[in-house]
Amino acid sequence: MGNIWGAVAGGLLIGLVEILSTQFLGADFVNISVYGLLLALLIARPEGLFGSAAVREKL
Repeated sequence: MGNIWGAVAGGLLIGLVEILSTQFLGADFVNISVYGLLLALLIARPEGLFGSAAVREKL
């Protein structure tokens, strides 16, 4: 949400996955592939596509 280029890249990536899954898997599997990609990205990079990890401040 804080990086506009990450949002643009994410939108392009979701569109590409949607088109490719329609082409190779059929229209029935579009939602499965898009939500699977979203889940995998949230598990792998919870800070976002181009976000940096949060730095913890020592007290």
